[in-house]
Amino acid sequence: MFPLIMLPYALRIKNATDFHIVDDERSLYNVRIKERIIHYEEPIPLGRGEISLVKKMITFMKVRTRKYFLEEVWLEDYIKLGMRIGKNCSIQPGVTFDYSHCWLIRIGNNVTIAPQAYILAHDASTKPLIGYTKVGSVRIEDDVFIGARAVIMPGITVGQGSIVAAGSVVTKSIPERSVAAGNPAKVILTVAEFEEKMRQLHKQARVYEEDFTLRGLITEDKKDKMYHELINMTGFVD
Repeated sequence: MFPLIMLPYALRIKNATDFHIVDDERSLYNVRIKERIIHYEEPIPLGRGEISLVKKMITFMKVRTRKYFLEEVWLEDYIKLGMRIGKNCSIQPGVTFDYSHCWLIRIGNNVTIAPQAYILAHDASTKPLIGYTKVGSVRIEDDVFIGARAVIMPGITVGQGSIVAAGSVVTKSIPERSVAAGNPAKVILTVAEFEEKMRQLHKQARVYEEDFTLRGLITEDKKDKMYHELINMTGFVD
């Protein structure tokens, strides 16, 4: 089993009802590549906190054991190889970073990368042609949002505060405060224009509060209500 001496390094309790398994002390909690985020929010029964903690310690050891035997790549592995990532970033499950050249990738603060996005720093298609692999640094600046299954190619900078739409293939750098979409991705409007557009839509659309979310313990009736109300349209949820 994973050595117990490592547990203080990896366990953090924020309060009695919010427990996170973390990989290190670089503000990179709630992140594991190609795996589900381990995040428990169930209330701890009064007087049984110690039992609950033991269960979570066992879960942690199982996760670490699986990583060792299945050779899973975690965010901490990329960082050890030289990739840099800022504070308060949300890296969702299934995101792939270019492992073989990850030291060429730098990510700023408050960045969100949605599931199954690819951040590439090399292109090996040139290897059989000229004998060398094309490489390039990737800079994702502060406050960027990268949508699900987007692909960021080598040599790209995504400017501060920009949005990359889901499924986009980014082959040219994106200016600050821009919204880019498509394959190849092109700037379609500014973030200010997008914000105004969404504010106007928000005034007309259906809006759902926290009780229509998993964290708000949404009921089956509300799930069904939400589904039917949003057929052929979009809304907003807290």
